Amino acid sequence: MFRRICLTVALAVLASGTGCGDEQEDARVPFDVLTGTLGPEGGELVGEDGTSLSGVSLSVPAGVLSEAVAVEVRLVVDETPLPDNAFSIGDQFQVGGDAALAGSATLTVPFDPEEMRRFIEDIQGVKVWRRAGEGWETADVVAVDEQRVSVAVDALSTYGPGVRVAD
Repeated sequence: MFRRICLTVALAVLASGTGCGDEQEDARVPFDVLTGTLGPEGGELVGEDGTSLSGVSLSVPAGVLSEAVAVEVRLVVDETPLPDNAFSIGDQFQVGGDAALAGSATLTVPFDPEEMRRFIEDIQGVKVWRRAGEGWETADVVAVDEQRVSVAVDALSTYGPGVRVAD
């Protein structure tokens, strides 16, 4: 059985305070972490639209976890420089928790298409950088579309979409 855990985030709409009631302001609730308990049956964490994790998902197939554990995907900022000629084109996300993975999960993260086009034209050149030791390495891309890239995740680490340009 494959469970989907969707986290619901309330969006607050605040009245303007003028007493008129016809002016309203949309206030986005800050929300920068997905959490859930996943187990041997697998499951998925999905960022809700309207949050800072919109477009983010972590899909864990059955058998990758040996027991039910807390898993999280968190929006982070890692100042470690990318390799030469590598550039970030989106936010960074840390996959963490109490899990030891016995196989690959799939992490999907959004990227900024306009930022991508500053460096490359073809979406097939989009990569995901994974923190490894004191630096970064590329993760195995399994799918890419016009705004999201998916990678195989076999280790808990920090991941972020990017590109590498030729010298």
